[in-house]
Parts: sequence; C-alpha cells; structure tokens
Amino acid sequence: MARKKNKQPFFRTLVSRIFWLWQKYIKPMFFTLLAVIIFIWVGAWLWLGGHIDTAKNFTVQQYYHVTKNMGFVVKTVLIEGRHYTDTDVLKKAIPIKPGDPLLSFSLSNVKKQVEAISWVRSARVERRFPATIYIQLTEREPAAIWSYQNKKMLIDQEGVVLAKKNLDAYDALIEVYGENADKELAGLLLMLESAPTIYKRVKVAALIQNRRWDLILDNAVRVQLPEDDIGVALATLVKAQENDGLLERDVSIVDLRQQGRIIIKAKAEDNKE
Repeated sequence: MARKKNKQPFFRTLVSRIFWLWQKYIKPMFFTLLAVIIFIWVGAWLWLGGHIDTAKNFTVQQYYHVTKNMGFVVKTVLIEGRHYTDTDVLKKAIPIKPGDPLLSFSLSNVKKQVEAISWVRSARVERRFPATIYIQLTEREPAAIWSYQNKKMLIDQEGVVLAKKNLDAYDALIEVYGENADKELAGLLLMLESAPTIYKRVKVAALIQNRRWDLILDNAVRVQLPEDDIGVALATLVKAQENDGLLERDVSIVDLRQQGRIIIKAKAEDNKE
C-alpha cells in the first residue's frame, strides 16, 4: 500500500516564500501607497477648507517624508574644484547634511549661496540619485595684491576682492597701487602677457592719476608707461633689453611715454639730486 506524500514541507516553503515577498516588496509598497493616499486626502481636506498655506506645507513635508522612506536620502555631499575656498565657509553656504531628504532643498538656492562666496566664480549643483549631492566649483584665481587707503587686499584679474587677511602666501604676486587699480588691472595684465620677459620682473604697478601705469621691476628700475599703446611701448622695451641689456645698465627710470622713444634717467642723476 503506497504511502501518502507529506505535503507539510511544501506548505512551509510556500508560506516562507510569501512572507519573504511581503517583507521585501509588498510591505514597503503597501505602506508607501498608504502614506501617499493619506497625505493626499488630508491635503485635499485642508485645501478645500481654506487652509491653503497649511495644506501646502503639509503636502510638501509628507512628500519629503515619503521620498525619504523610499531611500532618497542624502548620504554624500561631493564637492570638486575646491582649491582656495575655506571649507568652513563652504559648509555654511551648503545647508545640506547626511540624512536630509534628497528632494528637500532648492538647487538654485544652493547655487546662489555658494556663488556668494568671494572665491567662487561659478558653481554647478546636481542631485545624483539615489543619495548624492554633487557640487562643481569654478574658483577665481588670485592675480595681485591691491594696496589702497593703507589696506592690502588680494584680488583676481577682474578686481574682485578675495581676501583681506593672511596674504603672506601671495607675496610673489604683483602689488598694485591706486584708487582704481583694481578696475584697470585686467587691461594691464593683458598687455604684460605680451611681454613675458618684462612681466616676470614686475614687482609693483602704480596707477598714476587714473590714467597710466608705472612699473617697478625687481632691480628697482621704474618703467613709465604711456596712457595708450601700452603694448607698443612694452615691445620697444623688450627690444631694447634684448639688444642692449637696457634694464641691467645704471638706470633708475625708463620713460616710454613718448611713442618710439626711450628716455632714461641714470642712477647717478638721482644721487646728484
């Protein structure tokens, strides 16, 4: 007589499988759907009752709560392109921390706050699902030390003030003087880039009466540039240096204010005075 097969293992396996499916997929979806239905119903009730602001805030908060439960939570804030910007200042400008709902903040607002930092020229802010905030910085480059009204400030080529303290690390940069030296700096640097052998020797640039520049070189020679055609004047100086070693001679001033001419003043004349 054949024995009846024991069906108990089959039912035990089936129940275990159903329980696993419930825990893994059905339960999270069920409670998420239930939460969505509840907050839509409550939001609609508040809206129809005339409580528009309350309904809006409730709906938004529930939306954040639901998306957070779905796994859209900030775990990483990834920042690239930072070289000069102070990390503490940057953290204050980014109101995001691990554990916050990924969708609970405005990308444009974060971008504005980051770009308000003096060192930051521009910023790109992205959500990278499911758990990362990505921020790409483009920073300003320090170009000169601007001395004005007994104060020294680190500025970029556009004259934007980057820092007013701890400037010792930037001693190698040109120091510029004059009320509007910050605004005129870009034009000067553009001209100097066309004469690199002179540019690398410039230590100080003084804006004279907001009209023209005087350059002080590494050997204390003063080069007086014209108001216009600075590039032509610098080319003349480069040629004189290459042909005659003008800047290594016993001169204190090289006057380039008259086009096509170089007027020099010897150091001996300074001693006589």
